[in-house]
Amino acid sequence: MQLTAAGGLGVEVSLLNAGPEKNVQQSELADSLSSVANVPGRDSTAPARALFPSVEGVKSGLLYGEAIQSVADRYGVVLAFRSPNPLGASLLNEGVASKNFHVKAKSSGTGPTAGFIALNPAYSKVGATQLSDQQRSLDRALACGARPVNLVLSCARIAELLETGHMKQVDSAYRAEYPSGVSALFRIDEQGRVFDEGGPVQVLSNPGDDRAITADYDLFAIYPRQAQADNQRPLHVPARLVGNVSEIQRRRAMPWITPRPAFEGAREHEDMGNIHGFGTTIVKALNEQIRSAGYAGGNLVWHNDETGNPFSAGFDPQDEPVFFFPGNRLTGQTPEPRQVSSREELLALQGWLRGEGFHVEYSPRFGF
Repeated sequence: MQLTAAGGLGVEVSLLNAGPEKNVQQSELADSLSSVANVPGRDSTAPARALFPSVEGVKSGLLYGEAIQSVADRYGVVLAFRSPNPLGASLLNEGVASKNFHVKAKSSGTGPTAGFIALNPAYSKVGATQLSDQQRSLDRALACGARPVNLVLSCARIAELLETGHMKQVDSAYRAEYPSGVSALFRIDEQGRVFDEGGPVQVLSNPGDDRAITADYDLFAIYPRQAQADNQRPLHVPARLVGNVSEIQRRRAMPWITPRPAFEGAREHEDMGNIHGFGTTIVKALNEQIRSAGYAGGNLVWHNDETGNPFSAGFDPQDEPVFFFPGNRLTGQTPEPRQVSSREELLALQGWLRGEGFHVEYSPRFGF
């Protein structure tokens, strides 16, 4: 439902109807996945499987997918991640560090800066209308101790960007077109150092570090068994405003849209955000497993999942989250990871998981 107050102010507090809709979802999904619980008998080859297309070669195609799967198996939980930019994989293989909780600025999606957090907001993946927001995020990261460092690319990275069309060679230079509308010409010297017309191109490091950083792996959701579901986050996730509202209406809505401590003295983890104790355990296990799989950049997973983000802008289908399901301990079989690309697919998957005994946390920011 949607509450309206203060002259038509919309506060999104939609609740999922867990009645008949859930039963329909279960019947649609009953044959689409092998069971993520210890219940045999699911037929993963049924036609309904198309509702949740397999992520093609996800365990090999999604870098460190095997490590993520092993943690899902060990703790018996469903883990979901936002789909990472495929261009980031080669940077991670090179041991490039990933951005931590204190760097909110968006990475670049093309050009020699692709995968990095460019100091020039025009080189990011945001459009022209979002450049001021990107600049604020960059300023906040710098205020927290992030440092500008000169961008240096490997020969393999330069070749990859040319092969994938993310930059074009123009005589001895390289040109890239950015979503901001900027068309930039770059030079790259024999050491891989990148220059534009203003001099060395700079990208961000993490606070207290001097290594260039790329995008991290963003947890989308942690769905434990019902028996593991007593997990209290430090902050209650509030509803969010939807539609056009005036400043007066916004002030009136503050009690509903402001994160509140879940208990006396509670506050977000300084470096991990609004995460519960079990989530902290999961993040630690993920990073240990990913390092064991060969990642040399430090942590790859840094903070709370999007479900518990008290400032989330809501579910974005473009995130295309990838879900990893725990293996069946009785049969030894593990369902293939699945990717969802719409609100309807996500709701259906959540309904099926509830029926299988998993706790699907409600997000007031999503409205479901």
